[in-house]
Amino acid sequence: MPFPTLRQRLLFLFFTLLTTHGLSAFSQEEGGRIGLPAEPQSIRFRWLAEGTLKHSALLLPIRLPNCSETFYLQFDLGAPATLFYREAVQGILVRYPAALDTAGGRLSLRDARLDRSAFSVEGAALRNYAGSGINWKKRIRIIGTAGSDLLSGRAVLLDFPAQRLKLNVDSTVTGATPVHPLLYLQGRILLPARIGGQQKLLVYDSGSSAFSLLTDSASAVKMARPGAADQQHASRSWDVTLTAHSFASSDSIGLGGKMLPLRQVSYISGTSEAQVQSMARFGIGGMAGNVLFLKQRLYLDLKRKKFTLLP
Repeated sequence: MPFPTLRQRLLFLFFTLLTTHGLSAFSQEEGGRIGLPAEPQSIRFRWLAEGTLKHSALLLPIRLPNCSETFYLQFDLGAPATLFYREAVQGILVRYPAALDTAGGRLSLRDARLDRSAFSVEGAALRNYAGSGINWKKRIRIIGTAGSDLLSGRAVLLDFPAQRLKLNVDSTVTGATPVHPLLYLQGRILLPARIGGQQKLLVYDSGSSAFSLLTDSASAVKMARPGAADQQHASRSWDVTLTAHSFASSDSIGLGGKMLPLRQVSYISGTSEAQVQSMARFGIGGMAGNVLFLKQRLYLDLKRKKFTLLP
């Protein structure tokens, strides 16, 4: 199963989001160099369903050189850098020894394809993740995480209804639709939003795909429908299992000039009061996954630091 890394998001992202030293250290440890064409690209994506979660992860198809198989990367903007799972890579190399280069304990990849787009990686991190070994009998085999470095410096369009990730789009795609400022800090995307009647920052994290809004427990309960049941499910973060609490909600988030219905609001057990206060101090109202945008086309210009929701 893919990892939503929920513990990392709440205990690391919220707490150290604006602490440059902490984020820089993480980026240096994990980062490689991503190669993609400068021309416009359109990459098909698919959803991974798990149990009752129909949109548990957003997956990008990847084809490796000298290999006839299709694998997948989980699209995770909560990760500042693209990385690969060591066990999955080892399994591939047994069958296809010329598909990947792992010299020096890091992964390099040339002449690969993200869907139909040329794709290369130089020096990406290899990370241990229990259970990520290749099961050749499965159709969906996830071998790593595509982080925010995939989008860095680009204007992109996430067309959720069409299930397309469009890279290097022209700014004229916005037409007469107003654009709004965003913050892009060490690979993290923060969007100004109105949450619970207050102006806040909303972290967009495609890795927490199935959550419309992931926030602190007090805010989640306040935004839930009266009497809404606490739907609990286990969420694995690397090798730690956490409990997510989700409630039906009739509330909405104001974002990019639109009101987006939540339908559900969630929190994760185990966050401390200090972490919640840190969130509030930086004006962070929570984190949104892909489910919030299922009927939207989300334009992100990470060079000009602008965004909008297109009709």
